[in-house]
Amino acid sequence: ELERVKELNSKQLEEYRQGVDNIESQINQAKSFQITLNEECSSNQLLISRKEEEIDIIESQVKEDKIRIAEINYEIEDLDNEIEELMYTIKTENIKLEY
Repeated sequence: ELERVKELNSKQLEEYRQGVDNIESQINQAKSFQITLNEECSSNQLLISRKEEEIDIIESQVKEDKIRIAEINYEIEDLDNEIEELMYTIKTENIKLEY
């Protein structure tokens, strides 16, 4: 009877060890997966930071472009005014020439 109990205990101990080994294997897989996720997260955060910097640069360029467009519009308006003045002068001179 003692031998049978020893054999049964030995089998149970082996099953327990296999269970522990299985759990340790799962823990190691989970740790490996966690490391992979952390690396991907870090990589994604770096990519996000770079994209945010690119967006900041583009927004700054857009602001500069808007300012330049406004300056060009003022220049166009000034040129239009000069053209109107010249047209008026030409009309005035033409009228003087007719008389």
